[in-house]
Amino acid sequence: MLEKILADLNGLEGVTGSLVSGKDGLVIAERAPEGTDIDLACAMASTLFGTGEKAMKELKQGDVIQSMVEGSAGKTLLIAGKEAILVAMTSTDVNLGLIRIEMRRCIKEIEESL
Repeated sequence: MLEKILADLNGLEGVTGSLVSGKDGLVIAERAPEGTDIDLACAMASTLFGTGEKAMKELKQGDVIQSMVEGSAGKTLLIAGKEAILVAMTSTDVNLGLIRIEMRRCIKEIEESL
């Protein structure tokens, strides 16, 4: 089930890989690009999301819904459910709205399957 969800997400134009991490940083599922250190990527996703939660609370901006880090070679988008964090890696020129909508759908399916 999780592999199909990630395969469908990776099928969107511009999505180069995806993974599901536990909030503890452990790998649940992945369809990441060749050469990606999956364990490290999941640990960093958990750390990044946790840091975002602390920042939002400190800034009194509510709960984190989604997060994005933009680099010179692409973007990394994160969205969390109660148990898991979904990460999508993209190229630089993508339809972020479409990917975010799909990620919201995917995280619901992921949470139901855990």
